[in-house]
Amino acid sequence: MPVSWQMRSSAETSAALAGFNHLTGWSDREPLGPFGTITDSISPRYGVVAVAAALLHRARTGEGAYIDVSQVETGIYGLSEWLLGYEASGQTVGRAGNRSPHAAPHGVFPCAGEDRWIAIAVHDDADWRRLVDAMGKPAWATAAALASADGRLRAVDALEHHLATWTATQDAADLAVALQAAGLDAAPVADMQDVLADPQLAHRNHFHELTHPVVGRYVVESMGLRFSAAPMQFTRPAPCLAADSKETYCGLLGMPEAEFDELSAAGVLA
Repeated sequence: MPVSWQMRSSAETSAALAGFNHLTGWSDREPLGPFGTITDSISPRYGVVAVAAALLHRARTGEGAYIDVSQVETGIYGLSEWLLGYEASGQTVGRAGNRSPHAAPHGVFPCAGEDRWIAIAVHDDADWRRLVDAMGKPAWATAAALASADGRLRAVDALEHHLATWTATQDAADLAVALQAAGLDAAPVADMQDVLADPQLAHRNHFHELTHPVVGRYVVESMGLRFSAAPMQFTRPAPCLAADSKETYCGLLGMPEAEFDELSAAGVLA
């Protein structure tokens, strides 16, 4: 018996219904929602597991299965921490930008240049001491009140202001390297040009250049996963409209060439 599959999606509304939009954005602004269609990305993963289980069930019993996958319900699994927190304390968490309720500083800070930023996450007191040393132990950072996570969280506005003043004069990539060398979580915020020039992605052969007859040179991406026996290959650019019609109709579908030419001349086939 076949495995039947039914799935309906509307990612933007599903993300809102699941609760994502209430959590993403800044406290003094409207909900942003997560970047991209997050429930479109989450639900297929549950769907694949369900299909695999149904196929295994069919192989063992000969019976089919009906699979019902809800984008909202699968998305809610991604918010388990906040749901459990509400069950435990009754507290509803709202939008907090890039801040963490458990650690500070934790966010994105300006760097030298136009629209250049660095992400820095200080997870514990040992991380904070490393950051203070990396900054050269400025007076504001050596205050006793900032030695603990609780103290830093209470003073997070002033802390972020001082840290942003320090980062704003520095190159994001160089600063990230220095902070990483000090044992901290730090990374420059990459724009698309940065991504295209990233040496690790180049080492992985993530991007490939192709030439299209209309748009000219353009870049395509490899899959994020690799198979040793099936290397990623690009043999040609995307076809123009109807470029593969004859190959499809006459080759794959077996239509006689004379019939194809007649239908094309009549404008039936583009």
